[in-house]
Amino acid sequence: MSKVVGRRVRGVAKKAGSRAKQTARKAAVNAKKAGATATRLFRINLANTLTLGNGVAGFLSVVASMNQEFVLAASLILVGVLCDWLDGKAARLFSEESALGAELDSLSDLVTFGVAPAALVAAIAPSTLAYIAGSLFVLSAALRLGRFNVQQTKGVFFGIPTTANGFLLPGMVLAGVSPLVYPWYLFAMAFLMNVPFKMKKVL
Repeated sequence: MSKVVGRRVRGVAKKAGSRAKQTARKAAVNAKKAGATATRLFRINLANTLTLGNGVAGFLSVVASMNQEFVLAASLILVGVLCDWLDGKAARLFSEESALGAELDSLSDLVTFGVAPAALVAAIAPSTLAYIAGSLFVLSAALRLGRFNVQQTKGVFFGIPTTANGFLLPGMVLAGVSPLVYPWYLFAMAFLMNVPFKMKKVL
């Protein structure tokens, strides 16, 4: 009788141990999945936060232009360039490229490399010519970014990238180029951003 009871006790203990091991394994797997999900969310937020930082830099640049702080406005556009470069690096590094990230990137680029440069020129050299050039420039930047989002060929640009305005115009401002040049720069870039020639993506 005692042997039978002993076998039953050992059987119950064995089953309990097996169940405990299974429970521990499931807990470990769930913890690993939770950690991976948390890490993934952090990575997505990192890339998108940098993207949105680009847009914020563009908005602050417009505010600086309105306040006649032209060097600050140019510098903030350069900050936008840095954020735009880093968000792409972060997305690729963590394999978190997404359709949402691409849309946010284009919207932020339009603010920082389309609206902000036009606002800077309109503030530095206010004139009917500057307002017309700025309007065409913003429309061209929007068209350029929209076309890039729907194009099938990846890794190439058709026309000069909108991002180029993030360092060309600020460089001119910081170098002290005559304000009379800026409206003509906007006219030229409005045309060059949408001319049908290919440029290989290098960044």
